[in-house]
Amino acid sequence: MDIERIISNRLLEQFVNSIITPIQDWLTAHPVWNWLLTHPLWLIGLILLILFLVTGLIGAIARLTEAIWLAILQAPLKLIQWLLLGIARLLKIPFTVKKNAAKPTQESQQERLAIILNRLETLKREQDELLQEVRVIFTKDEG
Repeated sequence: MDIERIISNRLLEQFVNSIITPIQDWLTAHPVWNWLLTHPLWLIGLILLILFLVTGLIGAIARLTEAIWLAILQAPLKLIQWLLLGIARLLKIPFTVKKNAAKPTQESQQERLAIILNRLETLKREQDELLQEVRVIFTKDEG
């Protein structure tokens, strides 16, 4: 039984050595990775940073593809709009609705000014009341 254990232990040691030796050689050739493996907190931080950057990159790619697809799907509609506007200009058809924007008269400007001044006076009174209330609160705290 001892011979079988010795043989199985030697086989196990050779198997483990055949796996560990190339890894040790690689870590010797790459000291940065060796340092990271001996400092696991830095390794975890680096992995989290890489994950964060990769998710940001994937999100940016998703937004870019969404913008491209929207541009592709809107292109025929924009082309039709461009053609219709070009035809309307050639035929001199008014395509836009003109707004009746009346110029402000002197009276409407005076009315607006009166409204603004009344509002400012109301705000001034409210401000004075609030300041008086603050003074009362401070005098109660001091006394």
